[in-house]
Amino acid sequence: MLIPALKALHILGVIAWVGGLAAVTFAAATSLKPDVASAARAAALKIAIPGMLLAWLGGLAIFALGLD
Repeated sequence: MLIPALKALHILGVIAWVGGLAAVTFAAATSLKPDVASAARAAALKIAIPGMLLAWLGGLAIFALGLD
């Protein structure tokens, strides 16, 4: 039961991490107004940073427990 849960958390973290980074890139590339780009960047980084932490911690837990 622990293996699928850790893998699911790891994968969800990677999805949030990459999605947040893609949103930052898209907002910065398409916005002509700096305030809109900075607001979008701040909102996306609130998703990307926890996603990165979740991906790292989930991957390290899987590795440390030798589950895969």
